[in-house]
Amino acid sequence: MADKTKDQLKQEIEALQSQLKEKQQEDIYNEPAKQLAMMKKAFIDHGFTEEQAYELTITMLRKQDNVNIMSSTYARGGLIVK
Repeated sequence: MADKTKDQLKQEIEALQSQLKEKQQEDIYNEPAKQLAMMKKAFIDHGFTEEQAYELTITMLRKQDNVNIMSSTYARGGLIVK
């Protein structure tokens, strides 16, 4: 492998940081969706129909201003930043 210059390494670091930032932004939206899907699946696994599980999940979301799903706090419209 050829030695890289300081500028080349700096450019690589900046590109990787940009990719990381994009991935983190995606995770902000993907994680709550995954957790809601797991909640719905848990209802189904415990004997509820798919329709009942969906309605229960929606009802739970509507009855709360902020929804604490596992370790993250979400509200209607997005992430709550503290």
